[in-house]
Amino acid sequence: MNMDAVTIVAIILGSVIPTLLYLVWMWRADRKDGQRFRTIAAAFAAGATISVVTGVILSALILAAIVVLYVISTGDLSVADISLTTGWLAFITAVFVAPFAEELCKGGSVLLFRRRMDSLETGIIIGASVGLGFAAVENILYGATAAEEGLEFALLLIGLRSVTAALGHAGYTAITGYGIAKWNRSRRPKLIWIPFYLVAVLLHAFSNLLASISEVMVVGEWFQIACVAILLVMDVSIILLLRRRIKQLDSPAASSPAAQPPLQSF
Repeated sequence: MNMDAVTIVAIILGSVIPTLLYLVWMWRADRKDGQRFRTIAAAFAAGATISVVTGVILSALILAAIVVLYVISTGDLSVADISLTTGWLAFITAVFVAPFAEELCKGGSVLLFRRRMDSLETGIIIGASVGLGFAAVENILYGATAAEEGLEFALLLIGLRSVTAALGHAGYTAITGYGIAKWNRSRRPKLIWIPFYLVAVLLHAFSNLLASISEVMVVGEWFQIACVAILLVMDVSIILLLRRRIKQLDSPAASSPAAQPPLQSF
């Protein structure tokens, strides 16, 4: 696919600028003792690089394992030649493979910043930052593919994803980040953050289910509009609730010694 310089720049800026604005918006919610912005920027960069690369690799490995198991159990070799764009395979990838792999890899990037999580709200913000970095790259890739239909269509898709998928990735990974921060600030078992990760996976899977249902069944235009509306309400609500949680944790009552357990020693 050949794209001119204007199209490339427009897609990159259209994908990155909204996520950076969300990044600053989330960071500013923690006014009392928030992390330095360079830490948040580093988390964003980790989401855009480490999480993306490992997410693609892990998704491919899981999908390959599914295909191998299918071939072994049925003896049907034809499945190996099916394109990823084929209805059911694309649906399985979106709903069952991607949420597990991507949230795990984004959670891994959040863990890189565990020692800098001096509060529960920091875990939320770092998680959101990783998710936004991941979303920025994902939007660029989706925009580049959509550019085959024209720049206007690509920017429209990126704009839609900026208020659904971008906020979704931020919110889901912020939930994982909150779980990691709780582990970081307590003496509970190390796997305490796993339930938070599973919640992120379920939310991500439900989001992808609504976005890809048309791959496996015929749906009307109004049904698709309803799915987009549900995604919009869900993703915006999650990020607003998490930002509100940051402010609650940042309040004097929540930050008192009695309200916060001591930091776990390293």
